[in-house]
Amino acid sequence: MSGSSPRTSRFLKDIQACKYSDDADKLINIRELIKPNVSLRQQEEVDRELHLWRHQGELLDYWVPDVQDSQWRSWMFGTLLQLRRFISITKPEDRCQCKNRCLTTPQDHWPECQNGKDLKKKKEEEAEKARNRKLALAISKTMTDDKVLAELMDEEVRALHMRCMCERIKRCI
Repeated sequence: MSGSSPRTSRFLKDIQACKYSDDADKLINIRELIKPNVSLRQQEEVDRELHLWRHQGELLDYWVPDVQDSQWRSWMFGTLLQLRRFISITKPEDRCQCKNRCLTTPQDHWPECQNGKDLKKKKEEEAEKARNRKLALAISKTMTDDKVLAELMDEEVRALHMRCMCERIKRCI
């Protein structure tokens, strides 16, 4: 980082000297996160990642800028440095806050945490089941309406019947 203060340079050197500094480099690329972006898509990706790291900083009780402030992105530099230091001195399996407290959402888990990935998968499966239940309810209502059934072709009726049977099989297992 050219033009950085001597204190920041010393802090960066200390991070590089730590055991897990390579992980810090891989997980948080400060240059990419702080530089001005050229496209809206690129800015959205960077914002998503900055929000992720901001949230992790909050969970670790680091100072994080207020998102409502228009300068919050540029003020993330200090938080990102603290997170890089945390990564560089902490074993990968000890980084997630689920080791110290109960986390209820996948976003609260560290990006590498298997518990968070499992929770995310479980939530996605539950959402899929809820969509299927809603669809099954809509299908069952359709199947009781004689006017709708009269207008359906035989192939559509068979497809609806197969869908209902598949749902019934899923629920029995």
